[in-house]
Amino acid sequence: MLSMTVESKPGTKDELQELLRPGNAAPIEQLANVLQEAEQEHHKRPAADWPRWYAAFISERQLGASVEDAAACADQYTLGQPR
Repeated sequence: MLSMTVESKPGTKDELQELLRPGNAAPIEQLANVLQEAEQEHHKRPAADWPRWYAAFISERQLGASVEDAAACADQYTLGQPR
């Protein structure tokens, strides 16, 4: 699971370089995979607030939701439907 929070966001160039060093490629690849899933799922959805849809989708995936459940949650979040 990915676990970058606002608090752990790199604040300096050195911190960013440390995060992106080759040994940290796994978290970057995990995020890339989740973003690719989000891209594939959002094409199946009606127009929505895409930044919030992606954020909700990625958040749910990071919490362990399936692709389908994460997409449903993102739909509900951006379309204002109750959970």
